[in-house]
Amino acid sequence: MLPRRLLRGHRVVGRRRHLQVGVIGHGNMGRGVAASLARAGHDVVVYDADGAQTLRRPSTITAVDSVAAACRRADAVLLSLPHEAAERAVVADLLEARPPLVLNLGTSSV
Repeated sequence: MLPRRLLRGHRVVGRRRHLQVGVIGHGNMGRGVAASLARAGHDVVVYDADGAQTLRRPSTITAVDSVAAACRRADAVLLSLPHEAAERAVVADLLEARPPLVLNLGTSSV
């Protein structure tokens, strides 16, 4: 459950709140998470350091060219990164963009 302060003012779809979610990392796990969120009716933006990864996405998901761009458009940002080095690479951008909520999904296979 997301904090109430994050959900205030958001459109309700059925009995669910409609969120704008950024997914950083669009590999095997991030792609699945983004697709599930989009199917649930949320607006999803994705960023991947390997821009070619974001070409493989449904048309309901928007690709952006930076972590900052994903953060600007999101109520919550989910990290789905392959290893700790990738996480460290996005920390500075996250600190600068200051999204309301960041969740590290811990999807690395290492």
